[in-house]
Amino acid sequence: MMKKSLRKTLIKRLHKACQSCGGGTVGGSRHDPILEVHHYIYRTKGGEDTMANAVLLCRPCHVRVHQGVLVSPTPITG
Repeated sequence: MMKKSLRKTLIKRLHKACQSCGGGTVGGSRHDPILEVHHYIYRTKGGEDTMANAVLLCRPCHVRVHQGVLVSPTPITG
């Protein structure tokens, strides 16, 4: 799991929206999926726990990325 400070920065920087579909909310609700941090390069594959390796995805998009159905967006740097 990503450090809370990095997660907060990522959420603020990306305007509380999924980088894949544009939906989602931080807290989530019945109608809006929760936003989650996805490591572009998995930590188990040597990816770092940094902003340069993180993307913000709603839960449905995050699941699809891990299922191999959706390609993860690249992290926004700079």
